[in-house]
Amino acid sequence: MPSNTLNISPLRRDAANEKEVGLGIQASGVPRGEIFLTTKLNNPDHTRVSAALDYSLEQLATPYLDLWLMHWPCPMKAGGPDRSRDWRDTWRDMEAIYKAHPEKVKAIGVSNFSVEYLGELLKFATVVPAVNQIEAHPLLLQDDLVEYCKKNNVHLTAYSPLGNNSGSPRTCKF
Repeated sequence: MPSNTLNISPLRRDAANEKEVGLGIQASGVPRGEIFLTTKLNNPDHTRVSAALDYSLEQLATPYLDLWLMHWPCPMKAGGPDRSRDWRDTWRDMEAIYKAHPEKVKAIGVSNFSVEYLGELLKFATVVPAVNQIEAHPLLLQDDLVEYCKKNNVHLTAYSPLGNNSGSPRTCKF
């Protein structure tokens, strides 16, 4: 495990922050081998998986990702869902890239996958997702999903671990 680990997971690709993250990494002076770098395949990129990876690598100014996540099991296009594309095919494309180009992608995973979607994925996947990144915090425990991931050797990472910022602040009594 690198000694100076940064987990950089752009929250909004539409904000185009991969380039800024790449510049920040370069400016940090931390050697690339000491940084754990994660990014996501954006929802509109389900039909152009390989090109999207190359774009991310270029924007991040790095030759490889430590972890590459499918953001949602929901291909999108301008105006809404892209029903012409099956998210399963996107996973198959990610697996193919992972197997063919280990120099570009060290691990692949998913984000925002429920028990139902993970169950479907595990029926056909030849690569078990290394990670499922989910919203999890004291007000959204998702115990069934946590147990399912443990049972199937899928590591969990949480976004918004202290609660999300939508609406008014929430507190709970202990």
